[in-house]
Amino acid sequence: MKKKLLSGFLALALLCTILPSLALNAQAVTLSGSCGVALNWSYNTDTEALTITGSGDMKNYAGFLTDSYYGITGAEWAPWYHFIVKGEDFGPPVSASLPKGLTSIGDYAFNANSPLKNITIPDSVTRIGKSAFAGCSSLKQTNIPKNVTSIGDAAFSSCTGLTQITIPKNVTSIGIGAFEYCLSMSSIDVDPGNPYYCSINGVLYNKTVTKLIQCPAGKTGVFHIPNTVTSIEESAFSGCAGLTEISIPDSVTAIGAYAFNRCAGLTEIKIPNSVVDIGEASFGGCESLTRVEIPNGVKQISRYTFSACSNLAEVILPDSVTSIEGSAFSNCHSLTSIQLSSKITKIGYQAFMDCYSLKEIILPDNLKTIESGTFFGCRNLERITIPGRVKTIEEEAFLGSDSLKEVLILNGVESIGSGAFLWCHGLTEITIPPSVTHIEAGALSGCEQLSIRGYRGTAAEDYAARYKIPFTALEGFADLAINAYYSDPVAWAVDKKITNGTMPGLFSPDSTCTRAQVVTFLWRAEGEPEPTSKVNPFTDIKEGLYYFEPVLWAVDQKITAGTSTNIFSPNAGCTRGQVVTFLWRAAGQPEPSGGKNPFTDVKPDAYYYKAVLWAVEKGITNGTSADKFSPESTCTRGQIVTFLYRDMA
Repeated sequence: MKKKLLSGFLALALLCTILPSLALNAQAVTLSGSCGVALNWSYNTDTEALTITGSGDMKNYAGFLTDSYYGITGAEWAPWYHFIVKGEDFGPPVSASLPKGLTSIGDYAFNANSPLKNITIPDSVTRIGKSAFAGCSSLKQTNIPKNVTSIGDAAFSSCTGLTQITIPKNVTSIGIGAFEYCLSMSSIDVDPGNPYYCSINGVLYNKTVTKLIQCPAGKTGVFHIPNTVTSIEESAFSGCAGLTEISIPDSVTAIGAYAFNRCAGLTEIKIPNSVVDIGEASFGGCESLTRVEIPNGVKQISRYTFSACSNLAEVILPDSVTSIEGSAFSNCHSLTSIQLSSKITKIGYQAFMDCYSLKEIILPDNLKTIESGTFFGCRNLERITIPGRVKTIEEEAFLGSDSLKEVLILNGVESIGSGAFLWCHGLTEITIPPSVTHIEAGALSGCEQLSIRGYRGTAAEDYAARYKIPFTALEGFADLAINAYYSDPVAWAVDKKITNGTMPGLFSPDSTCTRAQVVTFLWRAEGEPEPTSKVNPFTDIKEGLYYFEPVLWAVDQKITAGTSTNIFSPNAGCTRGQVVTFLWRAAGQPEPSGGKNPFTDVKPDAYYYKAVLWAVEKGITNGTSADKFSPESTCTRGQIVTFLYRDMA
């Protein structure tokens, strides 16, 4: 209703601009106005004929149903497109007469003018604007005058009745998709004298035949691209529904956006290894395409590349691909599985939306971004594991994935967006790690059979309690890799109450271990003895901190004297040289057996010299390589508990 009122208001506003140039009589209404500095137009409602008089350039207009159509911007649409006179709709014109003095046809001048059946462009015209005749579906024949030098983007796009066009010799510029989706067109011819363009068998190329610019959409059967071509230009084969096979030579390195869009008859296409760039929507709407293999060297699957390829069942991606952009495979209803490159870091907005048959997909460990709606409506997807490098599962990422039963979110993910798993009616189990600190309201709404697995004291437990979802508490740490070198040491350290991790469910094995943590671990391993002296020599150690007594004990036992006379540096990372020295001193500073020093970076005058040799003899550490100990490198928590375990267990 609002749209009708707005249309009526705009039409009334338009009529106000052309009054009083409006003559009413019983037979017809003639509307008129200006369409250029020295150009005027008139439209007869009886004959539905448009007549333009005068000379010079025509105004450039905005496209039909753009924002300007609703008055949002200052742009203007062609005035003859639509009128309301005495409650009756008129326009666009059935025929148009253009004057001999006209020098340009404006952008969008006759855009979407589907009733227009014939028009003769005068020889005075030198420019045809972008989308000037786009969508003139009833236009069966027209001419491009000899003086034309420029044909704009999509100038004759979707002129489905045109069968042939000739490019004159003076044309120097043809815009993108100038003749795309002209479904009846079988030939684009070029004057042999044109120095910029040529035609081979009715197909438009640049003069050197290195760029294939436009294959007429009326072509059928098998098409072989010449082996001189290096670039298939944007929209080159758009709408070529009659082509069943297209042979691409090894000379081609780039496939432009929309290049094969809506080639509905194409069942398979071999993309040569020479291709490194495939533009957006290049194969979108190729509904008969069943298989595609992307060559190694392509780094990105662009937006809408295979969107609406409803029969595409097999896709082979190379390791070179690092991102899958928005809607790249949306509405690929026959796609059952796809193996993703291990290097992929991003899956874009609605990339696999409504891939109804998709049952399995393994997300690579390097994946960092799952954008909103990525797997929206993948109603046969049964299980998914979210890698830990993904920080946010964005809104509606899996909305409506009815068959999804199990979701495992690995540690590292921090938030789950609104509606991320909305209406996943089959979801029975989701494992949420302690790294997730924020879960949006509604993230799991409509999952009637759901049970949440997580850790006590985390966002997962809070969410389950808030929405009365069954919760199963997990034990141990979510961030310990299976069979990691520190698995047994961590289990020992927890059992001996040396450490309980950094937060519920997290041990943080790869985090830097501080000097305060190391002496605390060592103090606990020794049974938490009372320091004999309560004198605190350090200005950066305060009573009440968890490491206050451990530091005093360590100083008392001459395990450490701090980093200076009054500074302990509790939050500084503990180096490899420092930790073996702490352990050696705690063991009573035993003399090493006198074996040869294998490390070039451990000098006899270093404070840690004997400690390092002792630690190697005891099997506490073997260095970072055969001849390097790396004494100044900081240690991780996983390394520290491993050193303690090897020394004391």
